[in-house]
Amino acid sequence: MGPLGRPAPNHTCEFFGDDTHLVTTVAAALRPAFALHQAVVVIATPEHLAALEAQLEPFAALRAAKASGLYLPLDADLMLRKLSTRGRPDRRKFEQVVGTPVAEALARFGGVRAYGEMVSLLWMRGEHDAALELEELWNELIGYHPIALLCGYAAQGFPEGASSEAAARVGRLHAGFGLVGAEAAGD
Repeated sequence: MGPLGRPAPNHTCEFFGDDTHLVTTVAAALRPAFALHQAVVVIATPEHLAALEAQLEPFAALRAAKASGLYLPLDADLMLRKLSTRGRPDRRKFEQVVGTPVAEALARFGGVRAYGEMVSLLWMRGEHDAALELEELWNELIGYHPIALLCGYAAQGFPEGASSEAAARVGRLHAGFGLVGAEAAGD
């Protein structure tokens, strides 16, 4: 939760039914940041990073954006290993590995839009409590550094559907959430 015990207002999530909808939705959410010269941080699987970059390249010179620090692509699994202790998110490591680069980007560019799927990786591995702890760390970070964060969850991690108690637990840690793609919508 944010400093006031509520989800940070700029912390949302989407339950994705398929990769095509995930990439399209995330790219649309991040594109405006480039026009506003805000930093873009993407913490995703290598496959999703490549697909997102293919969609973002027409709107931003990604090589130059990477070199300048405007665009920061990070491998979600590697980041999880860096910020975890005994399989659980570690607050100190999270602040070093995620908080410091986000704060630096915010100071340098005046705004940060981020997408992350570390929580989805944890959830899909059955590490639900660790995923929720990581969401809480993100809420704390956003409470102190006003960034916009979109979290992506694979819908197949919620076999009972988006109205299940598990999905509600995730939803309570976000200011809003949605369903994207046929499987997420239950079609």
